[in-house]
Amino acid sequence: MPAPRPWMSSPPPNGSATSADEERLGSQIRTRSDMKQQGREGGHLAIGKSQSLFMTHAHSAGSPFLLPHGTRLARRVERVIRDLYDVHDYDEVITPQIYRKKLWEQSGHWDNYREDMFGVEGFKEQQRKEMKRAAKVAKVIEERRGCCAAHDAEGSGQSDASTSASASTSTTPLPDMDFGLKPMNCPGHCLIYSSQPRSLSDLPLRFSEWSPLHRNEPSGSLSGLTRVRRFVQDDAHVFCAPEQIKAEIATMLTMLSDAYSVFGFPNFEVVLSTRPSKSLGRQEDWDRAEQALQEALDEAGVRWTCNHGDGAFYGPKIDIRLVDSLQRKHQTATIQLDFQLPERFGLTYEPGAAASAETTSVHRPVMIHRAILGSVERFLAILMESREGAWPFWLSPRQACIIPVTTSPEVLAYCEKVRKQLSLGLDYEAEDGGVAPRSLQRFFIEMSPPSSLDMRLSKRIKRAQLAGYNFLIIVGEGEMKASTVKAVVEGNGSWWKRLRSSAADGVEAQLFGESGELSSSGEREAGQMEMGSYEVGKLRALWEKMDRCHL
Repeated sequence: MPAPRPWMSSPPPNGSATSADEERLGSQIRTRSDMKQQGREGGHLAIGKSQSLFMTHAHSAGSPFLLPHGTRLARRVERVIRDLYDVHDYDEVITPQIYRKKLWEQSGHWDNYREDMFGVEGFKEQQRKEMKRAAKVAKVIEERRGCCAAHDAEGSGQSDASTSASASTSTTPLPDMDFGLKPMNCPGHCLIYSSQPRSLSDLPLRFSEWSPLHRNEPSGSLSGLTRVRRFVQDDAHVFCAPEQIKAEIATMLTMLSDAYSVFGFPNFEVVLSTRPSKSLGRQEDWDRAEQALQEALDEAGVRWTCNHGDGAFYGPKIDIRLVDSLQRKHQTATIQLDFQLPERFGLTYEPGAAASAETTSVHRPVMIHRAILGSVERFLAILMESREGAWPFWLSPRQACIIPVTTSPEVLAYCEKVRKQLSLGLDYEAEDGGVAPRSLQRFFIEMSPPSSLDMRLSKRIKRAQLAGYNFLIIVGEGEMKASTVKAVVEGNGSWWKRLRSSAADGVEAQLFGESGELSSSGEREAGQMEMGSYEVGKLRALWEKMDRCHL
């Protein structure tokens, strides 16, 4: 008999397994099965459905609908990147969704990326083209008939509609109405750069954008949030002088490392992708760009590998492969160096007084394309599967649920007052009788559904727990009279120790109560921690601290 595996029990002497052994083995097998399930492509689909985060519909295949809770989650994710933009001096812009064919020809997308783009045409323009085609057909028919009296007689009963259409369209020239729905933001950012003169003192110029992008993925490859046609990217473009490249790339690597640490992904791989077979520009420009990226990575002390021939059509790139808790790899961030678009759009800058007076060559900026999350939708799918749908408080779309103990109108009114104060920071006890200005931090606090008020309190608490709320706020007549709430936190309270060890803002002792410790209640189920009674303002102060510390 082979030696038993570590996760298997040894069989009893008579060779028959006991019920306890079978139960233990079944539990272990189910655990392993669950781990395999987490790695399957559909993992985030089940989480998205069970938590009402997103949906899809055949009327717009490949364009997910983010539901209210999913949108909350997306906004929290985006906030991390926006905070980094503030620190590193990025300016957010908004550019059009559609551009004429001429722009895509100028950028090179028309020849190199058109198959993955959506064409756009108005119904009026489409109708005019159909009328023009109909007029041409009518003209051909007119030229072919009349060769004999019989054909003239056959055609005498025809309507003159097509002939009149020809007359109405032939005198009005059709403009070039070919438009493309943007798959990328870079051409629009080039137009912004070229809209006014630039000098060396303006550089580096950093533009960020969150506009939706559209790419025509094959219908058979579409899947949930991981492969879509419409998506949002944390897109940014930096225009800099050649001597500024290394410093900018080092800053970008720091930004993505900081962002991934916040999301719980401390490990990632760095890959340098070089010139593909279908590309723009001269070989010497590509060699210069690839060398600049290599030197930037080496000087930043980053370990990297090379992926030959997988660069963008306009320049080499650094690809980031994120490693999740299940050791799966996901390509997310990208940093691309581009010498082509600045030349195609004629982008220049004045070198400044320090430049030699004999220098007559054109000074072109270098364009760096950069995304940290990649597609926000795909990053959400990665988060769902790696966290198995369990969200920390700062990221959670369901941060707290208020559960009234009784259904008296006074208690329900107090619950609503507490909800607004915890959610928005509104203070209804302001001395002037008004409402104090609200805080910039908003928390997602929901009331126990009215339909559940007839249930026992224990059952309502159980339902809120299953829904995935981080905090349960219990409110009865005693809490109403004392102007407090009773807080119960879901989980083992591991964030509590992390919060107390953080000295970022010098947390005051009273924020944690007299003992400064969580107490486990015997009446609570496993995975719940009793926090006791809290003044509403102090509980919100605790949440603000947790939010700032990403707990």
